[in-house]
Amino acid sequence: MKKVILLLISVFLLAACTTTHPNTPAVGEPIPVVSLKIKQMKSLSYSYKSAKVGCSEIEFLKKFVGKKVKTDDGTLNVDNIMDIHMDVSSSQQWFLGIKADEEFECSFWGLAVEYEH
Repeated sequence: MKKVILLLISVFLLAACTTTHPNTPAVGEPIPVVSLKIKQMKSLSYSYKSAKVGCSEIEFLKKFVGKKVKTDDGTLNVDNIMDIHMDVSSSQQWFLGIKADEEFECSFWGLAVEYEH
């Protein structure tokens, strides 16, 4: 009986410690928010093939972000790519009836953004 009472007291103490107060303001200064203004946006696409490893948005970002891209209207310094979409298709390679490697065809498209600095 004592074990049951100690267990119940422990449960109530733990429950009391875990309660939160959602309307309590945070302590310290608020995190600063900087609104970025978009200078220009253009649609970009990128396709590549990958063996054994699937497709990754990181490859799309590494290809363009931080670089200058020539467009019909001039150049675009790509600061970010928003609204990324992906299409993946895969095929298996067979060699003498044995499954060898799986090859992925990766296609990405999104909106390249240049912010005003």
